[in-house]
Amino acid sequence: MRKEVVVLLGVLTSVSVYADEPLRYSQSDFGGVGLLQMPTARMTPEGEFTFFMSHVSPYTRGGVVAQPYPWMEALFRYTNISNRLFGPEIAGDQDYKDKGFDLKLRLLEEGYHLPQVSVGFRDVGGTGLFSGEYLAASKQMGRFDFTLGVGWGYMANRGESIKSVNCII
Repeated sequence: MRKEVVVLLGVLTSVSVYADEPLRYSQSDFGGVGLLQMPTARMTPEGEFTFFMSHVSPYTRGGVVAQPYPWMEALFRYTNISNRLFGPEIAGDQDYKDKGFDLKLRLLEEGYHLPQVSVGFRDVGGTGLFSGEYLAASKQMGRFDFTLGVGWGYMANRGESIKSVNCII
């Protein structure tokens, strides 16, 4: 319980402030719309194509995110893992490499009372090292954008599901 409170406080204090501007979207550490390592239900505008790179030790991730439809986000990610060797018989002392494909689908568009709801599948077309699924609901209230999500697989450290909340002001 204490760990969940600390994580929640950390996420809630990691907010972005935009004065009188439309809602902006940030790329998460894994790529795709999100904040830190948590995806949101938000989608970028249709037709957007984004290159991203992030480093959270020991992971360096880079890739491309495409928004071919207003309801679908597709992502290809390549990860270098610096604290794990690829294998001496294969590549000597080279760092481990991982590639993956993610998909996020919008199930419900945000309305006056209802949040935007999306389901996501992480690392469905790769080695499965970071594989997981999540369900996220995002609701904008004034200048605040709240997200509540639940995840399985890697997002829950392969244990029970996790729940997180983030807020973008």
